[in-house]
Amino acid sequence: MYYGIDSDTAVFPSGASTQDFYAGRLGYGTTGDTSYFNETGASLASNVYMYWGIQGPKKDPNYSSSYTTTLAKSWGASQAVAANTAWNRKLNVNMWTIFADIESGFGGWLTSSDRSDYASINYAVFKGFVDRTNAYPAFAGCAGVYTSRGSWQTIMGTSNSLGYANTVWGANYLYGSTFNNPPTSMSGCLSINGAAPTIWQYYGETGTHDPSKTGDANVASAIPQ
Repeated sequence: MYYGIDSDTAVFPSGASTQDFYAGRLGYGTTGDTSYFNETGASLASNVYMYWGIQGPKKDPNYSSSYTTTLAKSWGASQAVAANTAWNRKLNVNMWTIFADIESGFGGWLTSSDRSDYASINYAVFKGFVDRTNAYPAFAGCAGVYTSRGSWQTIMGTSNSLGYANTVWGANYLYGSTFNNPPTSMSGCLSINGAAPTIWQYYGETGTHDPSKTGDANVASAIPQ
């Protein structure tokens, strides 16, 4: 097993036998933002990654009632360009994988009340991000995705696959677990639309930037480049 932390987390679990990876957020949409990149946590890890909060179609300046999957892919690509720029500015991000963070909190996602094909339009944003990330020679094969089963299925439906990305990082908190006692296998990590994560966020704290809270902890069966 490999052990990791993410976001505003500055210490590894006491039960982690190694300090293998850290992932911090460098922005969302087309906006750079390092407030969820913890320098202390990053300095402890052998491998440092970044994630990027993906915003949905309604955050696109070109959004209208006639919005198409082509426009949605372009919007996703624009966010990938911003992520690439942030990666290049952050010299201590030393590994190549960029994770698309898919959850409702970043805003703009369509729902069934907006249009019947909401999931396919939302999914096109994700695909645009993945395609543009992988188009950079240095990042080919390095587009990842972070999400939970609930977030993904609410936004993307139950058929669109996370496997379009190269690495799947899944969040589902293990009942009864604690930060300092990582699971010993990936067996408790939920598959999402048929895709089995290789990285599992088994524990997380809401309301970061609070030094009294421990933070987010992960295990992995493999870590990406």
